[in-house]
Amino acid sequence: MADAARRKEKQRLKRKQKQIAARKSAGVTALQKIASAGGTLECWVNDRWQDQGMAGLFVLGHTAGGRHAFAGFLIDVWCVGLKDAWGQAEISRAEFMERLFKPWSQRMHPYKLEVPEARRLVAAGVRFARQNGFRLPNGWEKWASILGDLGDVASADLTGFTKDGKLLYIGNPEFLRQRLVGCTVEEFFSRPGQEWISPPEDLPFSWADVDEDDELWDAANTGVEDDEEDGIDAEEAEASIQRVVGRTTQAVRQWCESNGVAPHPRMEDAAAIVLVNVLSQPLPGDAASRDAILEETLKQEPPETREDLRAAIDQIAACLGSYKSPAEAFKSLGIGAD
Repeated sequence: MADAARRKEKQRLKRKQKQIAARKSAGVTALQKIASAGGTLECWVNDRWQDQGMAGLFVLGHTAGGRHAFAGFLIDVWCVGLKDAWGQAEISRAEFMERLFKPWSQRMHPYKLEVPEARRLVAAGVRFARQNGFRLPNGWEKWASILGDLGDVASADLTGFTKDGKLLYIGNPEFLRQRLVGCTVEEFFSRPGQEWISPPEDLPFSWADVDEDDELWDAANTGVEDDEEDGIDAEEAEASIQRVVGRTTQAVRQWCESNGVAPHPRMEDAAAIVLVNVLSQPLPGDAASRDAILEETLKQEPPETREDLRAAIDQIAACLGSYKSPAEAFKSLGIGAD
């Protein structure tokens, strides 16, 4: 009878592990799969970008399982560098071609670009923005991850950048006030070799639209994510998580001090793992299943740090166990009922 019970429990845990894996797989976007495991990429850039001073780069990624993600980059090669980055973490190829690529290609006449050159353009855009004193667009790293490792951005090849060896800013002062760091607009225009002209109206590239709202081509951007997914602003979500991680870390350290226990040095890392990878999933009520989820999460950590994190997580568990109920613990840490 005991053997039968053990076999039944083992089968139950196996089913639970499969459910955990399925939830994780469903929660991973195509963009995340491409960024972590690589994938097939197709890249396009508008023709005459060096003559017009603005490169619009479209990247469509394919996972091995047939899913797709899209990222777009706007790169001012004459002055600003990487000016905008956006994308869609999940998109079908048909939707990409019809809603995004088709209207864009009718205006911009793009051509296929090799992946290494697309990667160079984005890396160079980042380098150019930094060295010219411009703040990079929010969330650019997320969308640049579709291209994989950008390499040493500080030494990225700037071939094709600047206008005849000088910086030429095409736009309005308002954009400069929003994105310049380290100097004022007046100081920017007084730089040696710095030139400025208003956006011309006869170029096929919509300079005015770009400078007005920092987006590329209204048709291409309609319905496309910028720095949010599923209606949740990424920066706001990250800030909320960091606040809860901070409260958790502080609460556990106070508990350790009151119980004569030395707080573990990996406490903050452990709190982040518990909150992001465990509490964010729909947990079953029994302890065995919770332990299985935690073990599955720890398997993703390097073996040399796994035991340290496990010890820190044990301290967190002991602290949370001192509350009368999970609801009381969550309320104390600022975690809402949702």
